[in-house]
Amino acid sequence: MLVAFIYLNKDNNSAMKNNYKLTILFATGLLAFSGGVVLTQNKNEKYEETNAYSASSLPTTIDLNDTSAANIRSYYSSLNNLSTSERQGTNLLKNLKTILKNGQKYYSYENGTSIWQMYEITDRDWDKSPASSTTYGTYNSGTNKITNYTYGTSSSSSKNNPYIHALYINRDVNNQTTAWDDHNQDEWGINREHVWPKAEGFDSSGAGGARGDPMHLMAGNGYANNIHSNYYYGYVKTSSSYTDCGSKYSNQSGNLRGTSKTLNSGTVFEPQDSDKGDIARAIFYMVARYNYLSGSDSDGIDTNNPNLTLTQNISDWSSSGYTSSTSTQGKLGVLTDLLAWHHADPVDEYEIHRNNLLYTNFTNNRNPFIDFPEWADFIWGSVNYSGSTYVSYSSTPTGYATPSSDTINGYNSGGATVSVTGVSLNKNSTSIEVGGAETLEATIAPSNASNHGVSWTSSNTSIATVSNNGTVRGVAEGNATITVTTSDGGYTATCTITVTAASGGGESGEDTETGSITAASGALAGWTASGTGSAYADGSVKFDSAGDNVYKLDIFANNISKNMTSLEVTINGKINGTPTSANSYKVEALDSSGNVLASDVKTGSDIVTTNYGDTTFTMDSGLANCTGIRITYVTKGGGNWGIKSVSWTATYSTESSVTLSSIAVKTAPTKTSYIVGEDFIPTGLVITATYSDSTTADIPYEDNEDSFEFDPSLNLQTSDVSVTISYGGKSTTQAITVSNKTLSSIAVKIAPTKLTYGEGEYFDPTGLVITLNYSNSPSEDVTYASDPSSFSFSPSTATALTTSNTSVTISYGGKSTTQAITVNAVTI
Repeated sequence: MLVAFIYLNKDNNSAMKNNYKLTILFATGLLAFSGGVVLTQNKNEKYEETNAYSASSLPTTIDLNDTSAANIRSYYSSLNNLSTSERQGTNLLKNLKTILKNGQKYYSYENGTSIWQMYEITDRDWDKSPASSTTYGTYNSGTNKITNYTYGTSSSSSKNNPYIHALYINRDVNNQTTAWDDHNQDEWGINREHVWPKAEGFDSSGAGGARGDPMHLMAGNGYANNIHSNYYYGYVKTSSSYTDCGSKYSNQSGNLRGTSKTLNSGTVFEPQDSDKGDIARAIFYMVARYNYLSGSDSDGIDTNNPNLTLTQNISDWSSSGYTSSTSTQGKLGVLTDLLAWHHADPVDEYEIHRNNLLYTNFTNNRNPFIDFPEWADFIWGSVNYSGSTYVSYSSTPTGYATPSSDTINGYNSGGATVSVTGVSLNKNSTSIEVGGAETLEATIAPSNASNHGVSWTSSNTSIATVSNNGTVRGVAEGNATITVTTSDGGYTATCTITVTAASGGGESGEDTETGSITAASGALAGWTASGTGSAYADGSVKFDSAGDNVYKLDIFANNISKNMTSLEVTINGKINGTPTSANSYKVEALDSSGNVLASDVKTGSDIVTTNYGDTTFTMDSGLANCTGIRITYVTKGGGNWGIKSVSWTATYSTESSVTLSSIAVKTAPTKTSYIVGEDFIPTGLVITATYSDSTTADIPYEDNEDSFEFDPSLNLQTSDVSVTISYGGKSTTQAITVSNKTLSSIAVKIAPTKLTYGEGEYFDPTGLVITLNYSNSPSEDVTYASDPSSFSFSPSTATALTTSNTSVTISYGGKSTTQAITVNAVTI
């Protein structure tokens, strides 16, 4: 079934306006979520009244300049040094929290006017209320700053009361909404709209933190806010009963509440198109800023600092409200709808400016999904919608965050999402030597798929490892299967790797590969020329030689990329006419950038004439980085030329010139704290190996135990603060702690052999065994015979016993216990 994808997209070309364009896409197949429960409306999230609050301290110098790209990249720069796995999925959320929380400024929701005053700047409509119109402060156009700014304190003392950009209002309809507008609460009046409803995770009296976070506490129309209540967000099924705010106030048309279209059950709220992306990104921010993914938080998890996540399950919605905890997350959805809105309504200049104004003047933190919209896909994966109809969803992250190079405010074009339908490898099987390497090439289908992300795995990393660019390295003799998996759809392809013993060089260290293209396949149609080509009746490509013409064909083929030692290219062609010395073939070997590595030229009579025949070109040096061929034919008038095919044979060395450069710990061993005398346990250790060609591979200890060495590995002492890890001739360190045993008590396990004495005899500890109990390690048994000098007794073994001695005190390691004895009087 052919389905039209229709997106209504915001046009960013008009600054801070809401222009739209219609994009029609196509895809096949439909899928909808089902299940859930039917939910009823509640009034717990009723809109807030615009009452005055006591003032809070806010800056009086307002910097209106947008943050530079360099400063934005610097803000997130701590991510750059993390492994790729720490820069995607929930790990990225965990690491973003550290950044967003650092130095964040908080504002009271309950006890002041701070949020209302902030709207005068952050949510201001800078077209209708430009900075130059400010009368309660001095605006300097040279510095783009307002100094000595005075805020309003209530609707009756509202100062400038500038026009603002409020959610749920069509701002193209004679917008009269101002920062302190409560004269007509429903139609134009605004509330402080919790984009993340406080009932869904932090519904209590907390004044600061999440409840007062202006990143999601936006100005919003009061009537629509009431209709929203605390329902999840999502596309509304308009074929059933639903509420449209526009049925009461025309300037709020398109804000709907009704049954979820995606889930086909439960109640959701759908804002107007121009607000969808803004709301989605504010929600994404909340999950990044307020989570418990690290398993710890110095502030604790409570109403100010909740534990939030996104959900696809409508039954997670709470009608009565609750406060999240370390074990109970606050949840909001519908996840796939929010991701679709993020794409369909891209960031615009107003949203970017609001983010910068908050960061510079008020909160000291940023919304990363405005700065780098791709990161939402790197965390939650990719969705495919036909208009407002759900088609498919993949939770696999599509990439990993790299602040140093990712496009700022990028990618949200609202264009078609082309799903991956399969993947193939250039080889189904291959052989490499121990220490050798070969790069497999994955081809995504279709070629115009939106997401070309893949991951690589080896079935046995003790035999062969594979890096994130498909480079396979031989570790030991044996067989392994390399699997490539697409990020979109999870399609796979495999290659069987046979690793053989290293040959040591010579002929056995070389291999060949061949390839060809023909006119019949259409592969020779890509010539560029100053003349005009046509086709012979026999199907070959024909080139006219009238005048001075130069014809060129670049061939970039899968099978000619290795550590190449020689290249032979054969052209099967003919020339009608008599070639002169000015006519020539030239074949050049190229690297991936099109640079010439080597060439061979044939002129005049060297060129086959009249009948089809082969002309062979040979190059045998400087080819290590060869990935392509260029053929050039130069004519100097007379006749014409035909070509049927081009074939090549590439000879390459199977001995890898790539060496191991360094290793680093990626995942620490499970156990890093030890007691004196214990042995180092590397279980759980994973290292990242970096090679001389800048590729990397992750090496788990469990799959390669014989390849690792550790120093020290036995009988650890308190002087051991790290262990040196060696692999492939390279080393790194892992920090450890080694503590002394703390003896807490001793007890007699086996009493001495002799317990009854006569007066005047001496205590005999022969046979004594005691148990040593430690507070930080398992107990152990010690015999007197094994270490008599560490024991002491009272009375001592040199003191004559008397009938008054009913027990002996046994001391060891500063701890004591007693042993009962009997001493009888001697009768004469």
